[in-house]
Amino acid sequence: MALVRRITTGTFGGRLDDREHVVAACTARNRRAREKAPADRLLGYEAAQGWQPLCAFLGVDVPDGVASANPATSGLP
Repeated sequence: MALVRRITTGTFGGRLDDREHVVAACTARNRRAREKAPADRLLGYEAAQGWQPLCAFLGVDVPDGVASANPATSGLP
């Protein structure tokens, strides 16, 4: 619970009900991560891209069967 409290107050200033503020905070955090992380250790990825870019980055095979469906629409919780 302490981690959740730290994130909600530290990252979002306790303003989780302010969508614009939350989006701006996430965007700024992502920008800082891209600026600081070595390029070979950072994957700019969106789930809609499917498994291929993620698996290639991790150096693993794309899963077979149902798991190879687009992770954004595969029905996973």
